Amino acid sequence: MMGVLSSLLVWGSGCTSRASALMAPDLDEAIRGAAEGELIPVILTLPPFPGEDSGPSDGGIQARKQWADKTQRAVLDLLEARQREGHAARIRSLWITNSIAAHATVRVIRELQSRDDILTIARDRPLLLPEQRPEQGTP
Repeated sequence: MMGVLSSLLVWGSGCTSRASALMAPDLDEAIRGAAEGELIPVILTLPPFPGEDSGPSDGGIQARKQWADKTQRAVLDLLEARQREGHAARIRSLWITNSIAAHATVRVIRELQSRDDILTIARDRPLLLPEQRPEQGTP
């Protein structure tokens, strides 16, 4: 999961304010092939913790959680409303990267894409890492 987040952060780095979220090409492909009402796993990235666009900062855990609470609240409210309607599921705040993981229908993804408080939307899928072999001489 962290590999996916890292890739997303690199893909979405340098984003500036605009009228809609940038959508990753693999998500666009998933949307084209989705069945009516199918829930697609996505990762939404929101504005980074202040100062992170110029490099990593140590804002502290509480400050990061407060930033995520502030910037994610409206999006989480929307997703929770869509979940009650059966159009979203498995909503989870990822405060450390100010991202939200969720499963959503194409309709909801399009609705999210039109928001100016979401920087990027990417497909969330498992990242397979190469097998690690212990170095010679280690237990």
